[in-house]
Amino acid sequence: MLWVVLISFLTIILLSLLIAKINLQLHLAYSDKDQYLYMEFFIFNLKLYKKKMLFRLTSEGNSMELNNYPIKLNEWKEILQSSSKLLSIILSNISIKKLRWKTAGGMGEACVTGTVTGLVWSLKGIILGQLVEKSNMRCEPSIYVEPYFQQTFFQTELTCMISFRIGKAIHVFFKGLRLISQDKNKNNYRKRRILKWKNILFRA
Repeated sequence: MLWVVLISFLTIILLSLLIAKINLQLHLAYSDKDQYLYMEFFIFNLKLYKKKMLFRLTSEGNSMELNNYPIKLNEWKEILQSSSKLLSIILSNISIKKLRWKTAGGMGEACVTGTVTGLVWSLKGIILGQLVEKSNMRCEPSIYVEPYFQQTFFQTELTCMISFRIGKAIHVFFKGLRLISQDKNKNNYRKRRILKWKNILFRA
């Protein structure tokens, strides 16, 4: 009898955890002085975990400087297009409760700053469009870009809060792994087909 009560109790706890919502609050800051990502996890309004991760982006390879922005914009577009299915699965299972994203910077020349500012707006528009279309948006997003025409610097600050159920997160995790595996198999098959046709052409 005691085992039945214990198993029933553990089952209730497990089911409660699976349907429970986790709130994740993120704060990303990038400037000359501060470069970090701060995370907080809450469940049942209790803070479970917090972490501040410092990072440093150098001018080689991963620069976020504005003069590299046109190249970065194309890279982000390709990433969003190639990972569209995976993003759809993830975003469809989360709710966004807060979203504030402010970017400021300048190139030192008014015409160049104006052009880059437009590119920054376009990237934010692409990302915001994906979020609005595929996620459960429960807030009014605050998106802002502030140009400084006579200065040369870049800074951005992103604050957001999302919520998701633990059970759905586990389901999305395994579904994402399966999707990644399928894409990998398709890419390998495509490479084998290309190699086969190359061999045929060289033989001819």
